[in-house]
Amino acid sequence: MSSRLPTEGEAVRQRKQAQTHASQHGRQESSETIELIPSIAHPCSKQDISLHAKSSIALSNMNYNGALSKLTKGDKQNIALLVCLYLLQGIPIGLAFGSVPFLLKQHLSFSDIAIFSFAQYPYSLKILWSPIVDAVYLGNIGRRKSWIIPAQVLCGLLFLTIGQSIDTIIVDPELDIYYFTSIFVLLIICAATQDIAVDGWALELLPPEHREYASTCQTIGLNSGYFLSFTVFLSFNSAEFCNRFIRSEPSELGLLQLGSYMQFWGLLSILVSLWLLVVKKEQPTKVDMTVHESYSLTGLPLSDISGYLGRKVVPGFSAYPSMAVCTGNYVSARL
Repeated sequence: MSSRLPTEGEAVRQRKQAQTHASQHGRQESSETIELIPSIAHPCSKQDISLHAKSSIALSNMNYNGALSKLTKGDKQNIALLVCLYLLQGIPIGLAFGSVPFLLKQHLSFSDIAIFSFAQYPYSLKILWSPIVDAVYLGNIGRRKSWIIPAQVLCGLLFLTIGQSIDTIIVDPELDIYYFTSIFVLLIICAATQDIAVDGWALELLPPEHREYASTCQTIGLNSGYFLSFTVFLSFNSAEFCNRFIRSEPSELGLLQLGSYMQFWGLLSILVSLWLLVVKKEQPTKVDMTVHESYSLTGLPLSDISGYLGRKVVPGFSAYPSMAVCTGNYVSARL
């Protein structure tokens, strides 16, 4: 027996009957249930699709605004703090990953720039010392602040120190690239260590029902810091950009120099660290966990660290198979 789809008139009558039936029983049927019959008979028009899309967007906005309204004042302050900490982390990352290599390529060879790229590796290798950050801390300061404050202070001091001479160093053709790279390796180690501690602190600062905001804070803060140190800095460091869009009288230099930029963020990093030490209190936590137990939780046995290094470091030389093999053997032998 063949089945027949209802005509448009029949579909309208069936919908009215469904509405009447729902009102008689004191129930409000959902719009999806009532619209089901005509949608089978005739495809939705563009107007219907637009109406459904607007309804979905409005419902999403209502859910988002409802979630925000449930945040307490303390939760909002903690979210602002996390964004600030992630932003401070993104400043040295944006310099080491973007701006400094761009400035170096104007005066150094490609091989020197390749050597400087090693400054980026500590951020990818932070799993190697993240268990130590989790297990070792000073109880009177706090489990997370014990690492955040020293990392930020050291990063700030490095910024203040090298910011005094980096404008002349970076244009020197005789630049000691190994010494210069070691400074930025230390900066990225500080940023990676701060990231480990802030990630853990985010889970403690936010209540369980709002912990999804931790990833939002990281995305906003880290990308903002990277954007400031890369796109924004290079724009204001460019004499051509400033002469064209900002200045009325041309100049040979941009409005913002690398040294002054680093000193500003170095000072701000130290001030935020002092505020964390004096004002912001961390909830006391007692974690009876050894470093070895912390490593076991990562799923990375100590005996497999050499393999991890081989998987992370050696692919950087994959374009040169012989170099990759030699580097992998060297890493395994050293460990």
